[in-house]
Amino acid sequence: MTREEAAAATAERFARQRQERIEDVEFLLEQRTDPALIAERLGLSPAALAKSLYRSGRPDLANRFQRVVGQNRTPGVCKYCGGPTCRRERKSCTNCGHIARMETIIARSNAA
Repeated sequence: MTREEAAAATAERFARQRQERIEDVEFLLEQRTDPALIAERLGLSPAALAKSLYRSGRPDLANRFQRVVGQNRTPGVCKYCGGPTCRRERKSCTNCGHIARMETIIARSNAA
């Protein structure tokens, strides 16, 4: 078997696996299975499954798993008062108003 034939066989195998995964996801979603359980059943995280579905050209399915990823995010914690921080608004503390953005940038530059 030549290198080109081996590459073609591998590409075909991956395409078949991708199509089977899409069919499994479609079937389980039709059965109203929770997206987090579908990802667990397939042995992937919801983020990895969403990425795989996007790459397979199925953003309609990937969006359902991306929502699960967004729900699992935990807010940051203010080091001054212990309150939750808002990620979208420059990581400002919702309790004391402290803005942690500059400290995060400084911490990252010191770690590098």
